[in-house]
Formats: sequence, C-alpha cells, structure tokens
Amino acid sequence: MTSFRSNSAKTAEYLLLSRQMKIPIKKPDIGKGGIDFTVKDGTILYALASIRDVGEGCVAEIISEREKKPFTSLKDFLMRMQKNGNLNKSVIEALIKAGALDGMGHTRKYLMEHYPEVLNQIQYDKKNGMLGQSSLLSLFSNEQPSSKEEEYAMSKLLEDEKEVLGIYLSGHPLDEHYEQWISNVTAKSVDFICREEGVALTEGETVVVGGIIRTVTMRTTRTKKKMACLVMEDLIGSMDIVVFPEQFEKYQSFLKEGEMVFCRGKVKKEDGKDASLQMDSVSFFSKEDKSQNIWLQFTDFADYQVKEARLVSVMRKYPGTGKLFFYLKSTKQVKQGSKPISLDAACLNELTGICGKDNIRIK
Repeated sequence: MTSFRSNSAKTAEYLLLSRQMKIPIKKPDIGKGGIDFTVKDGTILYALASIRDVGEGCVAEIISEREKKPFTSLKDFLMRMQKNGNLNKSVIEALIKAGALDGMGHTRKYLMEHYPEVLNQIQYDKKNGMLGQSSLLSLFSNEQPSSKEEEYAMSKLLEDEKEVLGIYLSGHPLDEHYEQWISNVTAKSVDFICREEGVALTEGETVVVGGIIRTVTMRTTRTKKKMACLVMEDLIGSMDIVVFPEQFEKYQSFLKEGEMVFCRGKVKKEDGKDASLQMDSVSFFSKEDKSQNIWLQFTDFADYQVKEARLVSVMRKYPGTGKLFFYLKSTKQVKQGSKPISLDAACLNELTGICGKDNIRIK
C-alpha cells in the first residue's frame, strides 16, 4: 500500500482486499500514524502523508513533536506545529476532513468551525507574551468534549474523506449492499484503468459492473436521438459508461444520478486511455438485498432437455441474485438452476423467448 500511497485507485483496491481478508484499517491519526502505512497489532494504520496537502515534512514534524510529548488538545497541536511553519489552513482542514484529529475528542464539525478561533487565540497569546501560558480566553486547552456537539451528516463526512484521501474510509454508500455487489459484478472500476501494461480487460469483453451513478451527461446524435454518458462509482473508484440511443430509450428511467444499479455491457478500449463500458442493459440493486425467484415451467423432462443449453447460456450471460427454478408440469418435479440470475429486462426477455411468457413467474 505504501508503494501506491499517492494512487487513490490502487489504495482503494488494497483496502477492499484488506476488507475481504478481514484486516482492520484505522483512519489517519496524528497521535499514531506515520508517513507510510504501518501495521500495529494486526491493524493497518493509515498513512498521514496520503492525505492531500499534507506533505512528508509536515508529518515528520508531527511525529517529532508527539515523541516529545503527546498532543493534549487542538490548541496544543496547533500551537506546537505553528512554531515549525508547516501548518497552514489547507493542512489543518485536510487533517480534520481525513479524521486525523478525531482523537482530540471533538466532532469534525466542531473542529472545522472552531479552529480559526483557536488560531486567533494563539496569535493573541503570542502578541501579548502569553504563548504556552494559561489564558482566560483559552478555548480548548482545558475544555472537555461535550456530548452536545453536533456532527456533520454521514454523507458529508464521507464526501470530505473522499476529497482529501481520494477514497471513502469511514464507510461507503455501498457498504450495506456489499454482499450483493461483490456477488454480482464481474469487473470493477480498477479494471478499466490504463496502466503501463495497458487495460486489464479485453476489447469487446462482456462484463457486469455495479455502483452509484454519480453523473449523467446527455448527448444528442447527428440524427437528433438522445444518448447519455455516465460516471459510475463503485467501492474502489469510478468508470465511464456510454449509453447509446436504443439502450437509453429503453432504460432511461434507471439512469438517474444517485441510483444504485448494475450495468452489463461491452468493454471499449482506446490506446493510452482508460477503458469505458458500452451499456447493453441495466438493473437496480435489490432494495432489501432479498433475492426473488424466477420459476420456469416445462411440459416434461424432454421439453426441459431441448431448452437446457440455451438456459445455461442465459444464466452465464446474466449473473445476479435471483434464484432460478425449473418446474416439470407432467411429474410436478422441481429443479433449481446452478447459478443465481439477474432480474433485469434483457434477461427476462431472453427467458421469455425460450419458454414463452405463460411459462414464467417471478415471486
């Protein structure tokens, strides 16, 4: 992780791997963190130098100061760090947004709103020869955190972390859907990135990606038809998705900013650039992560055998969370499909083409 410290996409990839391996990761902390990622008691400590605007020189000073004596308050931290000239407004706000000052016991909202007052207090004390002494105007040095302090909404905290770390660390909007996401996708945003060795995916390869639609940019073709360019964000990073007019007309109700969806499509590569996805179909995340069942009816086993190869092909083509059941009408036998399947319109259309609309039930 340290070797990719400045690469947020790669860091996010390793964070996801750590999560899958159940290795805990602690947020940045001025009281414990170092320049690089470190390990302590089986836990990864986040690198302070990975925070935007916080350079290695600043982190070295933080480490040097805390080794003399632990930081006891926000004022103590700012006063001691300002002596070395490595702390400015951008660095302070980046540390707050990253959660590196959470150990002070105050909420990030409180720290963000009050640090200017603390800086003013330090300047006042310095001007009046009181720096390092007790002051009646001291705002933080003897103050205990209050349970009444307000905190930003979780969405704001996550967006702030993404701004200064390049990733979500305290959580992710997709966290509660993690199992559904990981069991459905066949490619992740990191797979679309162009590296020295090129893009990991193959031109024209059919993949399923899933995440949150962050932006929808409308385009008009030469024939005056509407199409869209999407930016989708998953648990690692973001990727571009192109929706041509035919698919846009069919699925435009799915394509709204903030929607959590799975998109199936073909990989499009360009020399020296990140790959994109040309969307074929889309489906929503299951709101409650509860899988629905698809039942297909067959006259008898012989009828099933005739259609089996095409059904297996559809299951491979449209992975999802739905269970597929086959019902033989003549013997009243039931067989479950070997793979979970998607409930999107394209998949259901193909199943209808194989079995007929009167022989499909979703429940």
